[in-house]
Amino acid sequence: MKFITGFLLLTSMLPAFSQTSSVLSQGLVRPESAYVLGDTLYISNQSGPGTLKDGVGWIQKLDLKGNVLSEKWVEGLNAPKGLRAFDGKLYAGDIDELAVIDLQTGTYEKVPFPGAKLLNDVAIDASGTVYVADTYGSKVYRYDPRTKEISVVLELDQAPNGVLQSGDLLYVAASGKVNATATGIEAGSKGSVLTFNLSTGELKTLVPELGYLDGIELTREGQLLVSAKQVQALYWIDVKDGKILGSLQGTSPLASFTDVADIGYDAKTGTVYVPNTNFHNVQVIQLKR
Repeated sequence: MKFITGFLLLTSMLPAFSQTSSVLSQGLVRPESAYVLGDTLYISNQSGPGTLKDGVGWIQKLDLKGNVLSEKWVEGLNAPKGLRAFDGKLYAGDIDELAVIDLQTGTYEKVPFPGAKLLNDVAIDASGTVYVADTYGSKVYRYDPRTKEISVVLELDQAPNGVLQSGDLLYVAASGKVNATATGIEAGSKGSVLTFNLSTGELKTLVPELGYLDGIELTREGQLLVSAKQVQALYWIDVKDGKILGSLQGTSPLASFTDVADIGYDAKTGTVYVPNTNFHNVQVIQLKR
């Protein structure tokens, strides 16, 4: 790994941070999502096209120092994307299936989602209920691992990409509007950050038309951290009023992400993991106050 140290001033009202960055690349091929669980980092690798059921995708397992523990810990997936774990299982969105992986053995089962077009990010609530974004289907599904029941919890006029569950709210980072053939995003359209109250069913726009959004995480300071393609940026957002508190551009002196995807976040250290899909690496950015 190559390490860079220095200082970075996030735009807006956030204070100065010291930053250490490194780049992970060993064994990565079109990484889409990074996820921290305890002392382990999981990275989903699409390998092939993100919409093709070709069976060449895998998940890599590393420690938090960047050492590869298993280059292809789980193989035989198609184009795995968002990752989230609960009760000994790691869940991965995989086109029209949800991969349910045993964290101890690495064995898995695939749960088909009939009619799904592009299952993407995954969120899980405190009871273990799983929420899965269907980006090109403009839906968010609910999956109950106890009953195996699948239902649509949210239909949108935008393409949900990243999802995050906290309290009664499901946060959604959208990528824009889906095109007429449901195979991509309309040129020029911008996605919003949305909140959906799982108790009341109320849908609100927190940040309108921010861009082609992808990953979404909650920081240890209680802010939303959202990644945006095209403009290649990370945004820090106030969860109460949607105000953008700061941003980090991929072209800044100490950042080098140029095809940002679904970010991972380590709340213990404040470390952000930024997949660069088509550049086959993940940038590791540690921000300290």
